[in-house]
Formats: sequence, C-alpha cells, structure tokens
Amino acid sequence: MGALLLATQPIDEVRQLLEIEDFFAPSHRLVYAAVLECRDLGEKPDPVTVGDLLARQGNLAKVGGQGGLLALQASAPAISNAARYAALVRERADLRNLAEVGRYITGLAETEGNLMDLQERAEEAVYNLRRRATGGSRLKTAREVVDAALAHLEVIESGGKAVAGTPSGLAVLDRVTKGFQPKTLTIIAGRPGQGKSALALTFAHHCAVHDGRPVIYRSAEVGEIETGLRMLSFESRVNGSNLKTAALTGPEWEKVTASAHKLSGVPFYLDFGPLNVAAITSQAKLGKAREGDLSMVIVDQLQCFPSTPDRRTKADYFGDLARQHKVMANELDVPVVLLAQLRRDGGSGRRPSQDDLKDSGGIEENADLVVGIWRENPENYEAKLIIMKHRSGETGEVDVAFLGKYTRFADMSKAG
Repeated sequence: MGALLLATQPIDEVRQLLEIEDFFAPSHRLVYAAVLECRDLGEKPDPVTVGDLLARQGNLAKVGGQGGLLALQASAPAISNAARYAALVRERADLRNLAEVGRYITGLAETEGNLMDLQERAEEAVYNLRRRATGGSRLKTAREVVDAALAHLEVIESGGKAVAGTPSGLAVLDRVTKGFQPKTLTIIAGRPGQGKSALALTFAHHCAVHDGRPVIYRSAEVGEIETGLRMLSFESRVNGSNLKTAALTGPEWEKVTASAHKLSGVPFYLDFGPLNVAAITSQAKLGKAREGDLSMVIVDQLQCFPSTPDRRTKADYFGDLARQHKVMANELDVPVVLLAQLRRDGGSGRRPSQDDLKDSGGIEENADLVVGIWRENPENYEAKLIIMKHRSGETGEVDVAFLGKYTRFADMSKAG
C-alpha cells in the first residue's frame, strides 16, 4: 500500500492482481479504493490527494487520519517490489477464502436437505474458489503470442503430423478440423438413434487405446454395463448383439477376454453419475494432475443435465451450460466434447442443421466446432458428419461408416 502512495507506476500492475476485498484490514480497503479512484480521475495518488478524497467521503479518520497515510507511505521499502507485495496479499486472501469455503461446506454438512443438491453447492463453492485463484490474466505482447504459435508449428513439424490437435480417429474428419484443439468446445449433434454416443466412444477409444493419452468420459445417457459392452465389441470386433446375450463361440470369447485385458491398462476414465459441470471440472483437474496429461473431456449429453433449477427457459439454461463447458475447456487447456440432441421433428432422414439443436439458446454461440451426424438411412452403414460451424477453419461434410454391429464409426476405407 505504501508503494502505491509513493508512485503511480505500480498501480496499473497491482490492480490486475488485487481486488479491494483482498485486503484484510477495513482501513486498507478504504485506502486502496481511494488510490484507484484517484488514479482513474487522473490524479497522482499520494497522502495529500488520497487523504482529501477520504475526507470528502467521511473515511479519513477510519484510516488513522493523515498520519496513518504518511505511515503507510513510509513503510514501503522499495517501489520496484510492489507487484511482489501484491502477490503476497493475494496469497493471504486466497487462504482466507479457502478457510471461508471450508466453513461454508461444514455448514452445508449440518444442513438438512437433498444430499445431491448440497454436494453440488459444495462443489460449486470449490470450483469458484479455484477460478478465483487461477483466473488472473495479463496482456501479452505480439511477440509472445507469435513465438507461442511458432513453437506450436515446430512441434507439429517435428512429429510429422498433419493434425495439430487431438486426433479423432477418423482421418477424413481430422483433415478438415486438424484435430480437436486445446481450449475449444465441440458440440456433437444428432437425433436420437443416430450414433452420438458411438461417435464419442470412437474419439475416446482412439485417444486412450491408440495414442495412450488419458480421456475422461462422463455419461448419463448410456449406462455402465452398456458402455462396457460397447467398448469390448469395439476393441474385439465381436458382434455387439451376440456379446449382449453372451452367445459367443470359443474364439470370440478369447477375443473378448484379450480385449478386456488390453482395455484394463489404458488411461480411460469413466463416470456414469449425475452430471454437474463443477464436479466434472474438479475430476478433470485431478485426473490431469495425476496423469500429467489429458487428451480430452467428453460429456454425454447436454440434455441429461438436471432440469433448470430456476425460472430460466430451457434455451437459456442449456446455453449457460454450454458456456460453462467452454469455460472448463479454457481452464483445463484441453478440448471438451459435448453431445447434444437435435429436434426429433422431421425424422432421421432430414439433413440436420444448427437450427435443429434442441433448445439451442447459446449452445452454438459458445461452440468452436459443431458437428452434426446424418444417417439418412439408419439401416445403411453410410453416414455423414456435417461440420456446421468451425470457428477456425472450413465447414462442409465428410463421409464415414457406421459399423452398427460394433457400435463404432470408422473411415470408409475401414468399413469392411
């Protein structure tokens, strides 16, 4: 605080780090607010100008008068260390906020109510605390941004890859999208029965099994046993219908057993509980810290989130959920893939469009990439992936194969 009363140079840097509430002492909050106000008015904050402003507000005595301001000014050892001092204040504030959240959660535990609702409120409190603790940003120079882009290109070139992001496992899709990029939200949209979950598992399988990179898969649409059977069919190439009834030959059992052994060693993490964005973010943060890497987060699906808890319309609610998933992608620095249902009207044979997103609201607005699934004839293996929105590239459509007996998608060249 003393450094801010000595010179104006540190003020703009410090205000990027500290809010008024970060100061513990009420008197320091009053002084800091007055310093910022003087700065905004074009005045040089010092004991005289700040003291005059506080006097007009009736707060000068609350900070110890003019003598208190002079004492603060004299307490600063070096102006150049102002940012370091601010970081220490921020750290102490974060610790106080952590303690406050702990008390809040303890209070929730002593409250009668729905357990799931109480847990969600606790998770939301922790999530907000984390966003507060990690949400600081700063202006970057053009050189920093361009150097980062060049480094990114060098990584791609050294690896000999045509895909800049996380591969989907479908070469024709990756040629258009260049893979799923960090910090992006992808919406996979389709009508019921078109294969949204199968497409998501195709992505996840490629990342976890083929590339050996961790994947977090949250599903409230397809259950644990069904998903496990699909994974076994996917990997073993054993007909899923036969697998469900255990009507397998000896060789097929051997394939399934071998596939189960292989899948047990891959970094594929699944949860089939109720969907909550704060809880998913917390899981993903812990998983990324534990594994040291995270290729993507997949959430199946948007319409399976609990119904709107307030008076918002469904459109507003789902739009807000999409925004929260975009925030998650930014915070985790990974691609997030969110499945969403298209309107049923018109039948599966009608070509999907962005307007078909059920209760769309701000879903499309928050997405970086929107991919629609179109199987004009569900009995046929031919399918199209329609790239309806691509914030950083071209749109269009690609032909893929839906291998129904394995509940997976593949490039046409692998349809046999």
